[in-house]
Amino acid sequence: MSETKWTPAPWEYVKLSHGSVYIRSLVDGVDGYLADVFLSRPGECKANARLIAAAPELYEALLGAIDLIEIMSPIEGDEVRKGRAALAKARGEG
Repeated sequence: MSETKWTPAPWEYVKLSHGSVYIRSLVDGVDGYLADVFLSRPGECKANARLIAAAPELYEALLGAIDLIEIMSPIEGDEVRKGRAALAKARGEG
């Protein structure tokens, strides 16, 4: 992830006893706090936290998929454009 500035993966979510959730990184075995996730509906809180925790891996997977598509086909479709836009947004460029 040389072009990114966020904390490297892995990230995970940790459910606290009172129902809130926080996101932490585990870089080099160090527990690093990243964010709290609060919502009135606990099911959404956990789902949002899982999505946030998967963000670094999702970014890398999308980057790899777009690279592969570009190798296999010179035609750029809507999904490739959407993928590039999502990657740019994650990097703060869009």
